[in-house]
Amino acid sequence: MSAPSAGAPPRQVIVGVDGGGTKTGVSILDAATKELLAQTVAGSTNWNSVGKEPAFLTLRRAVLCALTAASSSASDVLWIWLGRPGCALICGTGSIAVGLSAHEGVLRVGGWGPLFLDGGSGYDLGQQALAAVARATDGRGGDTILQAAICAYCNVTNSMDLLGWAYAQQGWAPIAALAPLVIAAAEGGDEVAAEIIARAADQAAGAVAAMVTKCGLQGAFPIALTGGLLEDPNSGFSKALYMRLKRDHPEAALVASSLPAHHMAALLASL
Repeated sequence: MSAPSAGAPPRQVIVGVDGGGTKTGVSILDAATKELLAQTVAGSTNWNSVGKEPAFLTLRRAVLCALTAASSSASDVLWIWLGRPGCALICGTGSIAVGLSAHEGVLRVGGWGPLFLDGGSGYDLGQQALAAVARATDGRGGDTILQAAICAYCNVTNSMDLLGWAYAQQGWAPIAALAPLVIAAAEGGDEVAAEIIARAADQAAGAVAAMVTKCGLQGAFPIALTGGLLEDPNSGFSKALYMRLKRDHPEAALVASSLPAHHMAALLASL
C-alpha cells in the first residue's frame, strides 16, 4: 500500500464492513483501482449481543482504525450504490441473506439473532449439536460421536457436565464455535450430525429463496456466498448448501468467495 503523494487529489475509498456476533471486519479499497488498502478486525458489533452503544463504538473505532491504516480519512469515503440486482448469503456466527431489488432497494431475510435461531448459522449448528447430545444422553435420540467430541472440546468429563459449561458462556460465539465439530462428525459418517447439517442447509437455502422472491429475481443473477461457515467450499455444509441452491436457482451464478465478508462487501459496493 502506498500513501497518496503530496499535492495529489484526495484518494476516494470504499469501506466494506462485516459486523458479526463474534468479530467485526473492515476492509478499505481504493475506489478507482479496487486495491485493498487496509483491513482491521475488532470485537462484536451485534447489538442484540453487546448492546447498541458498545456496538456503535466498536464499529466506529474499527472503521476509523482501518481508514488510518489506509492513510485515509472519513472525508475520503465514497458512497457507491450497488447497481446490480442479486443477493448475498452470509453464514457465520449468525446468518443473513441480503438482496438488492431493482425497485425496492436493499432487503434482508434472517439476521434476527440467536434467540430467533437464524438457520444455517454457526450458532444454529452448535445449538442443534448440544440438543442432540442431550437427547442421546437421555436415550431420546440416537448415539452420536458428538457426545465425545464436544466433551473433549469443552474439556469436561461427560455429557452432563456440559450443562455447567453451556450456561457459563457469555455471548453467542462459544456455542457457534462448536459448528466445526458438527461438520467434521457429519463428514466422518455420523448420521445425527449429517441430519443437523441437512437441516441447517435447508434453512440457509430457504433464506435465499425468500430473498429471491422478495427481490423478484429471475433468470441469471448472482448469489454471493461468504462467512466463516462457507470459507471451505469443500466442507460438508458448503456442499449441502450449494446442492440446494443449484437445485432451486439453476440459472443463478453462485459466487463463493474465500475473501473475508467485509472485503467482499467492499468489492460488491464497487460494482
